[in-house]
Amino acid sequence: MIDKLTEQLSSKEQNVVLEPLTPREELIERIKNNFVYIKFVNTNGTGTEVGVDLIASNIKELKYNNIKTLIIEGKTRLNFNYILIKASIDLESRKGLAKVCLIDRS
Repeated sequence: MIDKLTEQLSSKEQNVVLEPLTPREELIERIKNNFVYIKFVNTNGTGTEVGVDLIASNIKELKYNNIKTLIIEGKTRLNFNYILIKASIDLESRKGLAKVCLIDRS
């Protein structure tokens, strides 16, 4: 059963922030190690932060092609629901948009 938060996040693209307090070098290492924290800012309270196991990113392209937008895709579990997150994030501001899709585990 899909809970209200998962339904809200998967209904449309969401504003997100990628680890705003993590130093840039440490963030790049986390991405290389395939794990980051993403915060959905438009949920109740101060937002909803989730840890994401990365499946794919463009981190290698960023270094060599002077690209400033990070593209990531990863999986996590939110309130007993497995979800896929695809996000496009500006590396300077660490703000971006993410799409959440429910993963059918039946």
